[in-house]
Amino acid sequence: MGTLSLRALIDVLEKNQRVQRIARPVDRNWEPGCLVKWMFHGLADDQRFGLIFENVTGSRFPLATALLGSSRFAYATALRVDPDDINRAWVEALLKPIPAALTERAGSQEVVLRGDEVKLSDLPIPVWTPGKDAGPYITTPVMTKNADTGVQNLGVYRTQVLGDTSVVVNL
Repeated sequence: MGTLSLRALIDVLEKNQRVQRIARPVDRNWEPGCLVKWMFHGLADDQRFGLIFENVTGSRFPLATALLGSSRFAYATALRVDPDDINRAWVEALLKPIPAALTERAGSQEVVLRGDEVKLSDLPIPVWTPGKDAGPYITTPVMTKNADTGVQNLGVYRTQVLGDTSVVVNL
């Protein structure tokens, strides 16, 4: 059945009132992290929603967060399964992975920045735990497979932004 694009996922979640857009300016070092923590600690799964901060101070880009992880509904929507079938979908995906496809052109290569053009501070990377984190972090799950041995690894990695062109990964 294929996966949903990010735009399509947001459309479905908005139609189901599972996304809140915040248009007023927000401080990336304080508000996103606090609101996400409040939502996960204060609301039941069926009351949670994704957040789109449309005006992040210091960034020309919006920040979308908790779109997948806010609820079982959101996660199941992204997988295109019923919430009760999330585990089955994961087992099937792990047992029958889709082979990698090499391509000459990819959407991720439409805009390429090099050297002084690269400025991580242009991105709305938030401080997730204000007062505790040393700075802004990108946190992401990564699944890899060794092309020669077939050995797989799945991990969640926090990448601290140190400057416009410098990050450190906590392994």
